Amino acid sequence: MQGQASVELDRLSTSIFLPDQADISPEASSADGEDKNEPNRAAKGRKKKRRSKPRNFQTVLEAIGRKRDLIARIRDSLISLQRLLTHYTGTVATEHSDQQQIIVRLKNVARDVESLREHASFMTSKVYFLLDATLGMINIEQNAIIKIFSVAAVIFLPPTLIALIYEMNFEFMPELEWPFGYPLAIGLMIVSTILPFWFFKRRGWL
Repeated sequence: MQGQASVELDRLSTSIFLPDQADISPEASSADGEDKNEPNRAAKGRKKKRRSKPRNFQTVLEAIGRKRDLIARIRDSLISLQRLLTHYTGTVATEHSDQQQIIVRLKNVARDVESLREHASFMTSKVYFLLDATLGMINIEQNAIIKIFSVAAVIFLPPTLIALIYEMNFEFMPELEWPFGYPLAIGLMIVSTILPFWFFKRRGWL
């Protein structure tokens, strides 16, 4: 059970840090081996489908919670087993001083249980690391969404300002009498939208 939990933690780590490879299973690997003679176009199509699969961090968090409970139960079982072995070893040594072979075997089993408990502690720390990594990925996606909205607000701010200026009801506004006033205002709005977009694109913010 502990080995299976370790394998499942590795799969969770892959789904967080390597989402393009998260759906690779033994069946998929064998299927890829059988399709080596197919055209490259079909293989590229499968890769595109695999990469287009979005990450569902809610599912990842639920899986991390289940693995944390499983590892906690494993650690409790190992601690109970270790205490039982310690107690039984002392009982055998006290009541059966001639059973040295049994005592040696019990001590070997106790050492194995201790190593398994240390590995369970390692998996517990890995679970918390994956939890922090998942929350960090969620924050990164949220920041990316907020950045898009912020950039969009900045891009549409200049044309909105121009439109608000010409919505003012002042008596003396020379531009209202110009034959090309309306095309000029539309042109200013378009230019004031394109320039911030070009600037953000050049700086790599989009």
